[in-house]
Amino acid sequence: MRIQPNLYKVIISESASGYGQKTQDEFKKEQEKFLGLDFITLCDFDPDHKYTPQIITSGDFVLGDSDLLELAIRNIEFKVVQKVKVDVDISNQLAELAGKPCAISLTSGGETNYNTKCEVHIPNISMLMYNELMLKEDVCTDELQSELNSGWRIIAACPQPDQRRPDYILGRFNPEMSDITSAKR
Repeated sequence: MRIQPNLYKVIISESASGYGQKTQDEFKKEQEKFLGLDFITLCDFDPDHKYTPQIITSGDFVLGDSDLLELAIRNIEFKVVQKVKVDVDISNQLAELAGKPCAISLTSGGETNYNTKCEVHIPNISMLMYNELMLKEDVCTDELQSELNSGWRIIAACPQPDQRRPDYILGRFNPEMSDITSAKR
């Protein structure tokens, strides 16, 4: 699926980007028009006017329809210099995006997920989601499967030399948990 978004090269006028000999209060009032526009970087007030007096860092932008509408609503003067032609193949972009996790894991060779010196798996961002932990000692497969079906996930499997089955440390996110408690056994 191919789309052609409307993009425009825009220049915000000098009167909108400069503050001349304004006081700090006048500068802040003029700068309020630009607050919340994520494509604009605001400048700090220079009371000595040693540098080029301006409210925003740059006046040249490539913007879409919604951004132009936002400038017009805020009564900011701008001039459309040219229309930018862009042809985007969305299906190709989505296919590339879906393939990135697989490509990263294949190209990294496991270096970022496995510590070869200590033979230990290094956890990823999903570890931050667990707010409840449980230790299951000498647990059978059926009992472990019932815990997995209840929303628990295996954080670590700990084989013990004196028992037949490993111990498991399980974790899950519990939205109702508000206070800190000890691990369940």
